[in-house]
Amino acid sequence: MIEMLPICENELAYKDEPLLEYVVKVANHFWPSYDTDAVVIVNGTEHNEIVRLDSTVPEIFADRFHNGNIHILDNNEYLRLIELQDTLRAFNLNPSKFWYLGLCIRDVVIGQTRDVYSFYPSHRKQIEALLAEIEKLIPERYKNKERSYCSLDGEAELTFIVKGSKHPIKITDNGTIRILYQVLRDFLSKRSTSDSELLDSALLDLSETNSLAQIKQVYLFNHFLSWFLNDFTADKTIKASKDGWQISCDKRFLVSRMIYATGLVRNRKYYDNQDFLKNNLKSYKDIDISTLNNYY
Repeated sequence: MIEMLPICENELAYKDEPLLEYVVKVANHFWPSYDTDAVVIVNGTEHNEIVRLDSTVPEIFADRFHNGNIHILDNNEYLRLIELQDTLRAFNLNPSKFWYLGLCIRDVVIGQTRDVYSFYPSHRKQIEALLAEIEKLIPERYKNKERSYCSLDGEAELTFIVKGSKHPIKITDNGTIRILYQVLRDFLSKRSTSDSELLDSALLDLSETNSLAQIKQVYLFNHFLSWFLNDFTADKTIKASKDGWQISCDKRFLVSRMIYATGLVRNRKYYDNQDFLKNNLKSYKDIDISTLNNYY
């Protein structure tokens, strides 16, 4: 039986609620809060700094849970998934705490991917994307040299168009493109992420909302839950609930089964096929999802 999450009159008490132990750990790592105007004293002098604080996700999740804002499948179905419960026993994971963690991650993921506003790429990312394209034309023997204005291999074109203008500027000369590459690379190398707020800030595109592909929801769920499982080791001496069964100690398969159990994706293959999640994510590595979370 899943233990019921209590209602705390003081929302701050949720960070100390035992049933949210797993939620708090993941939330503080991935979704911390920040005090942007904190005053710290260093050598007797006051300084304004950005200070990292505990996440507010646990209390927001608890509030949404108790207000019925989170669609919950039958808890008994989760408990009836015997193979999943056997795996939790092998990893010594509390089934109630793990259930709330799965629900929280699912809710965060849905809030991050469904009917969301997106951020424009930062100036740094746009410049880095341009540099990455130019680098495809730089001969391999010159790529690691700091001051090499070699010719590029292949043809390229840079186009600059002012809206309404009938005279776009096109640069097709490889030498000029190579010089622009070097100038932009030097510019970025002299500005770390800590002292370039203008370069790294991203503006929100409020023109329309979009829902991201379901595979991106799966990617995020896997990313968050896999991190949590890193510190756990399975006890392979634990016996299965039924004779002849073998307990799966594959963490990726556990994540896959939770994708199904929490209802993020109701495709039974995530529960039955050990390689289904791995095969689906083969083409999705280091996905950049820059959206404003609707719930958190």
